[in-house]
Amino acid sequence: DKVRDRICYRLIGRKGNEGMLEDVPHIEFLDLALCFFYAYHDEVLGEGAVLVHESHRQMWGTATAELLKLAERNTPKLFPWSKRSIDSMVTEAACKDGGQGEDSLNMPISVLSNGKGLYGAACMVYPGVLEALGAEEGRGFYIIPSSVHEVLLIPDDHVREYSFYRQMVEEVNRTQVEPEEVLSYGLYRYCRKKSEIEEIIS
Repeated sequence: DKVRDRICYRLIGRKGNEGMLEDVPHIEFLDLALCFFYAYHDEVLGEGAVLVHESHRQMWGTATAELLKLAERNTPKLFPWSKRSIDSMVTEAACKDGGQGEDSLNMPISVLSNGKGLYGAACMVYPGVLEALGAEEGRGFYIIPSSVHEVLLIPDDHVREYSFYRQMVEEVNRTQVEPEEVLSYGLYRYCRKKSEIEEIIS
């Protein structure tokens, strides 16, 4: 009862985390896993997170399904999602560095994360978020697992082959992400017609 309003979830890759996942309650999702944490706030310690282990679940006498129900309610409230275009982020970074912010990547790529930029990849499973973004775009989109902290959204324009986006995933993970922050080497697509995320296997 003391922690139920601050039980949240985060997304991690199953590959490479097999040992940890044996000891924590989790929900498998594609090649990923939703695991749970207690988001604490203390006047002395500040803000932080405590990973929920199987021992916690047993001590609380609850089920993984109940943890998921709580996290689906709490996470979007405590860590609201945000979407920003790559262009705006590049322009902002250029201005901070003393530039004019005139250069643009001119690419229809958006970054989906939470306001804190920590474990924001979980925003892709927030109830209703992708449905709302799909309605806004009027089409589906590819989801690039940039890191555990964010994912990239690219409108599905039916122009490029899957290999192009797979190469993008490889490049991002190899050059831009610390090994412990890699989310996945998979490629996903949000299908607006089905209102679901699909892992592209081929």
